[in-house]
Amino acid sequence: MAEHIYDDVPVMIPGFRLMDPELIGDEPWKELVPVYYLGNEKPVPYTIYCHEYKYFMTDSLKALEEELTRYGLEMPDFSEFRPNPALAHSVRLKMTELDVCWSLGKKAGPRLINYYTEEEGALIFSFESEKSKK
Repeated sequence: MAEHIYDDVPVMIPGFRLMDPELIGDEPWKELVPVYYLGNEKPVPYTIYCHEYKYFMTDSLKALEEELTRYGLEMPDFSEFRPNPALAHSVRLKMTELDVCWSLGKKAGPRLINYYTEEEGALIFSFESEKSKK
């Protein structure tokens, strides 16, 4: 079985931002960003945006450990991973497309490791939360 190793994989991660109603004109369909509304009596405007993030993705534990070593990090024990229902759908789709189970966000150095398979779901390990325990 061939190893799949991908570096700098671009993934668009969506988010939303509440908007100031005072800054929205009388014709919201002409705004630079799409405007949506939550609620009925006093609707709250918001917009949806996306940011591109780069990931290291692989199905090789050895390649993941080598990538972590580049940043002076060690691979945690798999028992230290916790469920991650918040893993972005776009990340799940890209991991499935590339046939990988590990992803490592590259923004400002790796801070977390994602593990995902359709059968097992999404798990996460955060180096930041481990530092706060010590």
